[in-house]
Amino acid sequence: MRCRIWVNQWFSTMYQIIKQLREGAEADGLILHIIGTSTNQNVVYQKVCDEFWEEPKKGISPEDYVEWCLTFCREHQVDVFIPKRHMIAIAKRKEAFTELGIKVLVEDDIELLENFNNKVKTAELFRSFPEICNVPPFEVVTDVEAFKLSYEKLKQQLGKSAVLCVKYAVGEGASSFNIIEDGPVSIKQLEMSEKHIGYEAIVKILSSIESFKPLIIMPYLKGTEISIDALKTQHGVIAVPRRKGPGRLQEICCSQELINKAAVLAERFGFNQPFNLQLRYHEDTLYLLEVNTRMSGGIHYSYYAGINLPYLALKKLLGQVVEVPVYPPDVVELVYVEQPVIL
Repeated sequence: MRCRIWVNQWFSTMYQIIKQLREGAEADGLILHIIGTSTNQNVVYQKVCDEFWEEPKKGISPEDYVEWCLTFCREHQVDVFIPKRHMIAIAKRKEAFTELGIKVLVEDDIELLENFNNKVKTAELFRSFPEICNVPPFEVVTDVEAFKLSYEKLKQQLGKSAVLCVKYAVGEGASSFNIIEDGPVSIKQLEMSEKHIGYEAIVKILSSIESFKPLIIMPYLKGTEISIDALKTQHGVIAVPRRKGPGRLQEICCSQELINKAAVLAERFGFNQPFNLQLRYHEDTLYLLEVNTRMSGGIHYSYYAGINLPYLALKKLLGQVVEVPVYPPDVVELVYVEQPVIL
């Protein structure tokens, strides 16, 4: 059996995901033809694709991009589409892809996608399910005066020594995340992996415009971050939790408690495609960070627990039965290194 798979603009870790898709397929006698696209002609995952094409530049509207995707699928005889760019717009037109005989690795439930694409809506949903995790106090602002008032409100609520942080309500990864310092940012803070910004500096930046996209202000959670990659199957939820340690250390820790949290999330909200739950400890309490309604950029780490989640998601999409695997009994410690790839 042959399958032509298209991955549109993704994280660079798609390089690893494609390699794992191929390994899983080879073991099952499935021949994959991988087509990759990106606006970046130098993206690394092109090196593990059978074909690579350039995508329309970033100015294209979501609606026009979907039309381009449909044309691309017809021209390249795509069987399976794994989207990331404009995922929600693609999900809204999923039926058009289905009519072409194309399976799309994206949720059918548009409300689910839109809710979990917004960190504020996600937090509001989680307040009803404390058995999964706690929700930290937060404020949402769109102008500088609201920012200053909300900052003081949280400081009074949490204590003057509390450290706050800021990030966009809608955004990917940690691109907009900043820890707010009451005084000037020191050299030591500049050397840290997380971004720091002084309170006066951020007020000055926000004062330069009348209004801005919704920003979340919340306490900075200082403990260990947990990332859980998961997939609901016919026989239960597969979930692979990781602890993000200092530096480049990652620990796969398949505790039943963390696996159950992903299972509850899948059942409560009806996830049918791969998803990712991100949590963080603060003073021994586990809090919500966000939920990704797609394969995470780090899903390839699941492979080192003996679980090839990207390939299992493909098998499920193709209508095959996926069994819940046996989890490793011990913590699996990983350290990743960057490796040059010749383009």
